[in-house]
Amino acid sequence: MRPAPRSRRYRLIGLIVLAGWANAGCSFMFVDGPPDKHRKMPYFECTSGRGWPIVDGVIGGSIGLGVAAQMGGGENNQDRAQAVIGAAEAALFLASTVYGFTKSAECREAKEALMLRLQKTAPEEAAPDPWAPKAGSPWAPKGAAMPGAAAPHATPDDPWAPPPPTASPPPGPNSDGGADAGETP
Repeated sequence: MRPAPRSRRYRLIGLIVLAGWANAGCSFMFVDGPPDKHRKMPYFECTSGRGWPIVDGVIGGSIGLGVAAQMGGGENNQDRAQAVIGAAEAALFLASTVYGFTKSAECREAKEALMLRLQKTAPEEAAPDPWAPKAGSPWAPKGAAMPGAAAPHATPDDPWAPPPPTASPPPGPNSDGGADAGETP
């Protein structure tokens, strides 16, 4: 006795759901977007890499190609049912690919915003760098304030460049424009 067509559809739908549940896609499981309130957080972690979405795309694409090849050569109902299940699985992996790329792009944007927020923090609010040379030492950057002096604004040029040359020395007895030491003008 053959099952009724409606019962076959329910079995097929159940198999599709089961296949989708068993192979949920790497991005759905392993890619995390930025937290909801990341704009107010001083630190957060999320997945900024594109590795898992690429894996999902490769798997989904290869399953899709297999389904296309199977649909071209199969004429019986079992091949068609397997092709439908394979197509649903490929669609799930491709949806996981889109999800992974979207969440990783959101993560990269949120991390860039965090870096800009941290760069705008005033130096007085930032923790001092224990490895930075002390102001007034020979290794201090050009324009660094002496201890107790008001801090000048940072210069846009290279802080490690040598200082500009000093003023020329005052003219001496032999520097009067070429006259010899024994001659008097």
